[in-house]
Amino acid sequence: MKKILTLAIGVLLCSVSTVAQNNKGPALTIEKNRLVASNFSRGSIVIVFSVASEGEGYYSTTRPRVMRLPDADNDGTIVFNHPDPFPLRSVWIAVDERNGDFALASPEGYTPVVARAPSLRKHDAVVDEIDWPSHAAYLLYIHPGKGAWTGFSSDATPASHNPGDYLSSLTLTQLHPLLKGNTDKPSQITPGGTLFLVDAYDLRMSAVKVDGAMIGGAK
Repeated sequence: MKKILTLAIGVLLCSVSTVAQNNKGPALTIEKNRLVASNFSRGSIVIVFSVASEGEGYYSTTRPRVMRLPDADNDGTIVFNHPDPFPLRSVWIAVDERNGDFALASPEGYTPVVARAPSLRKHDAVVDEIDWPSHAAYLLYIHPGKGAWTGFSSDATPASHNPGDYLSSLTLTQLHPLLKGNTDKPSQITPGGTLFLVDAYDLRMSAVKVDGAMIGGAK
């Protein structure tokens, strides 16, 4: 049996398959219980977001975690040490809060499935909804100048277009700020934003930096 947990702002990070946007961009390295986010802009704030599937006796629990880590020594690298090993079945992203540049990683021995990018939907000409094929999904959205926002969506909720249709949908109004007290919620999705989605059941993931073509394709 699988238990799905809603997002808890917490602490935990992960191990050593690293995928950056490009060879010169940010990198995320996960060792046994140590995480290193490197090649970020000096002095940046890095958002680290993870979803893990963790065994608990006869159950497995899908657990999201998110942290907001400042580059305090201004060298473009952030190191996080955790007292316990990180879960094997987990996916991770580190994102620069200012410009949306990111890197992805999973622990050594686990290869995540990279899924299709989400689609966008507009209401009254305003692009403000994210749609992604899944029964349930966790979302992280970095909006230029407005910080990091998180959400959870299920195709079984009353807000779904067609409950049970294998489409998780979230509008910006449903998102929650990572930084407590941030009331500057974005009203529309714009180029330069970064979206990261993880399926709550099988950990399929999608990470994309929003561009003009994606906005133009909103239905």
